[in-house]
Amino acid sequence: MEHIVVVCTRLFAEDHPHRPASQHRLAMAYKSDGQTKKAVELLEHIVAVDTAVLAEEDLARLASQHWLAAAYETDGQIKKAVKLLEHVVVVEARLLAEEHPIPLDS
Repeated sequence: MEHIVVVCTRLFAEDHPHRPASQHRLAMAYKSDGQTKKAVELLEHIVAVDTAVLAEEDLARLASQHWLAAAYETDGQIKKAVKLLEHVVVVEARLLAEEHPIPLDS
């Protein structure tokens, strides 16, 4: 998986959709493997790029923030997780109707 991310990094610009997709997969693999700090570092990078190139209401950006919050929680960084999830919930509440399934995940 790391090899795929390296190749995507060489081939695609920072904001190309294939690049964050492979980075997300690698971060989740790190998290599943107990390498939480690596997952957090990679997800923080993804969220920083998303913040620079995507609108605040972009669902991909919100998903990245949600995954980062989950990684923070796993890493014991509960205050960071709560703060980020509160932000995601506020943005989703503005964006989506109450009956939409996405806010229920946050």
